[in-house]
Amino acid sequence: MGKQTFYYHFAAKNDLIRWVFSEKTTAILDEWIAKEPWGKSLGRVLNMIASEKLFYSKAMKKRDSDIFFSYFYDYCVQYYLKQLKKLYGIDPVDKELIFQIQFNCHGCTNMTREWLEHDSDESPEAIGIKLYEALPYRLKSYFSFGQ
Repeated sequence: MGKQTFYYHFAAKNDLIRWVFSEKTTAILDEWIAKEPWGKSLGRVLNMIASEKLFYSKAMKKRDSDIFFSYFYDYCVQYYLKQLKKLYGIDPVDKELIFQIQFNCHGCTNMTREWLEHDSDESPEAIGIKLYEALPYRLKSYFSFGQ
């Protein structure tokens, strides 16, 4: 693909990274979220990231990692809000639940970053389950299907 074609579709490299992450993550979650435990679906997302480690490691070079993880956090928050609206008709979400979502997404994003940057021995599936288990109680009550 030439530069002109690339910039027709994306304003910058980070826009491409966000698009790839969003498309692949949404496809995984939309396919699996209602069929299996939430933690297993999160593990599938982490497995996708791990299987494309070269792409994501280049995306997360020191100067760009904050941009990527900021997007990762925003995606996480928006996905929870979208699911609460879709599954339970909750819109708007009260301040306490917003806090729990934001708290959880900060933790999820940073634990994923730690897992990636330190080449952890733990499998993506094990990390996904731990991320689910760390959900605040009220948030977990909405996302405990398949458990």
